[in-house]
Amino acid sequence: MYLTVIFIHETVRILGITWAYTIAICTFAFVGKFGGCTIVARYFAGFNWREAGAIGSLMSCKGFVLHLIQFEFTNFFVFPFSDSSNSSC
Repeated sequence: MYLTVIFIHETVRILGITWAYTIAICTFAFVGKFGGCTIVARYFAGFNWREAGAIGSLMSCKGFVLHLIQFEFTNFFVFPFSDSSNSSC
């Protein structure tokens, strides 16, 4: 336990407090989404723990995949890469 606290303290000192807040927010968001979906799937939908955990995992990954798709769409369709052969200059 002591070594864990020392490691976290040094990591925060090295990375800076902004990165620590970013990591904490991402962790809480993942745990909240995973836990919420898992509990709802288990108790309200009647799935077993393994299936409920799979649903929670997939719902947590869904947000990341949507951001990835949005990033790729923006890069390729909204702001396409310039091609030197099609330049009008």
